[in-house]
Amino acid sequence: MLPPLPRRSGGFEASGWTDLWLALPWALWSYLALTAVFGLVVDLDETPTLSMVIALWIVSGLAVLHPRTEDLIARWVYRLRDLTVKEELAVRPAWQEVCATAGVDPSAYRLWIYEGQQVTAPATAGRTVAVTSWAVEELPPRPLRAVLAHELGHHLGTPPRWSVLVLWYSIPARLAAVAIQRGVPALRQFPAVAIAALVFLTTALVGLMFYVFFLDVGAASLLLMLSPLAGPPILGLAGRAAERFADRKAADLGYGNQLQDVFYGWMRQARTSGTTPGVITTPVDPSIPRRLTALEGHLGDVAYLPFGGRPGAP
Repeated sequence: MLPPLPRRSGGFEASGWTDLWLALPWALWSYLALTAVFGLVVDLDETPTLSMVIALWIVSGLAVLHPRTEDLIARWVYRLRDLTVKEELAVRPAWQEVCATAGVDPSAYRLWIYEGQQVTAPATAGRTVAVTSWAVEELPPRPLRAVLAHELGHHLGTPPRWSVLVLWYSIPARLAAVAIQRGVPALRQFPAVAIAALVFLTTALVGLMFYVFFLDVGAASLLLMLSPLAGPPILGLAGRAAERFADRKAADLGYGNQLQDVFYGWMRQARTSGTTPGVITTPVDPSIPRRLTALEGHLGDVAYLPFGGRPGAP
């Protein structure tokens, strides 16, 4: 059983307010996704059925607050795995030192491994903290602490319970987005089906506009239904901002220069292996050069000390 979450002054920070605002469109898109799916199965005029489904979906958020549910989300949503004994021996001391620097209880969070060659793992919610297998396998203790400080930084701006609720209520929309992302490339293999889908979507869009403008429903309804189209750029922007926020938190904890070294080392390794940083040619983070530029700007004129951090930093 995890201990109570550490109290931190300040409440929501920049990252937390971003999550707060994103909770609204996520909930809206999830509602639209549920409505669309059940509209294919049941008659939407049977409002008690749809209302019951929506009510159950809302109430189900209470179950997410249980730590065991968070573990299930970590395994099945984030695709994380437990640390091996060797990884535990490498990560645990570094994690405890980073948490001591940040003034939080290291046992209040659970560490997981994200299989990938990225420098940092995708941001996670709640008590779940992920670190990439690349960082654990390739980095010595000091730069590993810098990466762990970044991962912890994702959790220092948003109350854990709030972040996991936002994630839970966004799952229907995320599933719909994954289905679209995987379905569109698959349609290229079946031109006839792709043409039929295009005709269907065009007809649906024309019908929607006719319904809104000629039946005096209002432009707000049209914007509501078309809002998922704005989702990818908005979420991409928010995701990049969250990574930069976590980089800044790591720098504020005294690990800025070590994190710089990690970024430079990753880019050198990428060039050696034939990968161009900033171009999606392998499953690696393409935003490292931009994150490095932003991090250097945040550090300002602090002296660059390879693997040494700021003077006096651990």
